Amino acid sequence: MTFIFSLFYCAVTYILFYRQCVGYLGMYNSDMAPYIATINGEATEYNFTYPLMFKLSEWLSKLCGTPKALAIVVTVLNLLTFLALVYYLFGFFKK
Repeated sequence: MTFIFSLFYCAVTYILFYRQCVGYLGMYNSDMAPYIATINGEATEYNFTYPLMFKLSEWLSKLCGTPKALAIVVTVLNLLTFLALVYYLFGFFKK
């Protein structure tokens, strides 16, 4: 059950973040443009504190493009936090 929910969560999260990254039909106003500019090496007025996200996105963007890379990395990082939560909750309730 947890595996199926994890897949569903991952799919919905990826779709949301990808649509934010590409500004899908103008429906998704988001702050992803400065993230994408930073990954592409452009100067922005922001100082971000997510070095792992930017390094992974920069590496992956060489394979599939920046918007898709950012959406994949953010989805995977969110999935890891979800799995950590599930792990600790199951451990808590087993006691």
